[in-house]
Amino acid sequence: MLYKSKTIMNKALSGLLGIFIFFSCSKPVPLEQISFKNGECYLGETKFTGTASGRTSSIKNIFMLFPMSVFSDSIMLEFDDGTLTDLTGYINGGKILEIVSEKDNEDVFTEVRNYNPMKYFPDRKTYEATLKNGRLHGKQIYYYPKNGFTFFDKVKSEQEFVEGVEDGSYTVWYENGDKKAEGQYTKGYMHGTFYTYFDQDEVVQKKSIYNKNRLIEQYVYSFNNVLLSDYKDGKETIYPVNGEVVTIRNGRKIISMYKNGVKDGVEKEMYSNGELCAETYYKANEKHGSHKVYYESGELNTEETYANGKLNGLSTKWNKGGQKSREYNYVDDRYDGVIKEWYADGKMWKEIAYTNGIKNGSEKSWYKNGQPAKENVYAMGKITKCMEWYDDGKKWKESIEETLENGDVVLHYESWYTNGNKAEKYQRYNGQKHGYYEKWYSNGQKSTEIPYEHGRRVGPELNWSKSGEQL
Repeated sequence: MLYKSKTIMNKALSGLLGIFIFFSCSKPVPLEQISFKNGECYLGETKFTGTASGRTSSIKNIFMLFPMSVFSDSIMLEFDDGTLTDLTGYINGGKILEIVSEKDNEDVFTEVRNYNPMKYFPDRKTYEATLKNGRLHGKQIYYYPKNGFTFFDKVKSEQEFVEGVEDGSYTVWYENGDKKAEGQYTKGYMHGTFYTYFDQDEVVQKKSIYNKNRLIEQYVYSFNNVLLSDYKDGKETIYPVNGEVVTIRNGRKIISMYKNGVKDGVEKEMYSNGELCAETYYKANEKHGSHKVYYESGELNTEETYANGKLNGLSTKWNKGGQKSREYNYVDDRYDGVIKEWYADGKMWKEIAYTNGIKNGSEKSWYKNGQPAKENVYAMGKITKCMEWYDDGKKWKESIEETLENGDVVLHYESWYTNGNKAEKYQRYNGQKHGYYEKWYSNGQKSTEIPYEHGRRVGPELNWSKSGEQL
């Protein structure tokens, strides 16, 4: 969205007074009362100065005059002596675009043509800029999107322009309001010193020096001001850091121990409140030893062990409150042994057997009431048996697959109704129906019988009614 910077405060104050879409003191004129001649706006026979608003459907040829209005339910137009100076579009009361120009702008729709109508931000600013003669002139401001009605969304970035070219200061902020980066442009070029900051306390993370977009020098620092690398005369140098290095990631402080430029020893990640978030041991830049993750309350979230960068041994996770939620066993980053998962109330949910990362043995799951839900049996990744139950414990389905000495694969399938009576039975040889296909009503009476041989019907289909009469 584009906003007229000199009217922002007026709009904000109007919002606080409960005036949602009218940002001027005068009452807007209904759209149907204005007309257009040779591209200029008239109220009666006089060139119009003021604000007009209403439904886009209320004025003839509005789509030809203002192309962006095709994406809007309603629009608000501001004129000075018949010339458009400000245009705002709305969908269901939510602003989708505002474009601003100076009175002498001959190409008022420059930005409109570049507008993506699918990007819709109800009730909030996302973009603000001014135009002069169809080009950006002054500050271009982006805002972080925010849910809910507000005129005071957090600024994401500011860029100064002079007649369509970046010229002046450039600043970016994190969503928490801390500065993220800043520098200067000169006639469209990055020129001078640019700084990048950690997302906490505005501590310098990177210092870069440019000459007309060409990087001349660059210095990279840790949060505790340790020089990690630099770039000079076309050459990058990485320093073999020893001791403690502090960085910031996603607002969290990370304290790492280094030896000869690589992580070696314990690394601690802290929540913004100072509580320990994670503790990981490293050896020669690889995770090696204990790795623990904590909830912000201090409760243990996850505990696992690494060996040379790979998970090895038991990995356990708990819910808040201390209830175990999963327990996996690893060998060289692959599941090995039985892995288990629990419902939030502590009842068993899943249990799966693995060998070297491949399912091998039983895979079981349970309903929340404790009854078995499903069980699959695997032989090194190949399923050989599958059983399912209703939530009252009665069997629902069963399929058994066997491989004969000649290599043929035979599948036996049966299913049951909730009352325990058989519902269906058949078998397949190498994927094709073979033998009798049988089906029953829920009262136990057989309904269908069809003979097959290697996928082909070899006899008549027999059908019965629920009462047992042959059809």
